[in-house]
Amino acid sequence: ETGPIPQRRFDMVWYHPPYWDIIRYSDDPRDLSACKTLGEFEDKLNRSCERLISTLRAGGVLAILIGDKRKCGHYFALFKTLLTNPNLGTLCAIIIKVQHNCKSRTKDYGSSRFLIPIRHEYCLIFQKPD
Repeated sequence: ETGPIPQRRFDMVWYHPPYWDIIRYSDDPRDLSACKTLGEFEDKLNRSCERLISTLRAGGVLAILIGDKRKCGHYFALFKTLLTNPNLGTLCAIIIKVQHNCKSRTKDYGSSRFLIPIRHEYCLIFQKPD
């Protein structure tokens, strides 16, 4: 269940969704941080971004700040599903920025043979068609 979409239209929406289950915010099944699988997360992430872009005026901008994560020795680029979503308008830019206060800064990876800590995030800029 989701709430109604506002009737008002905006020039820009800034969205900083949870990075899957890195930090659990609630047990609410609508919460992206409560998703049990990557597939569930990607589906809800896409649907939430589609709802947000629907609130924009024609030519409006949706900016999404999202990072990557590691889980059970695997690397997940959480933004990749958004790049192939035709309902998000035109991808105008991908800005890569330093990520502050990330968990990889404090984690001891011991004798891991290959590790480059995740210390960046992406700001994806989409524009709604005219």
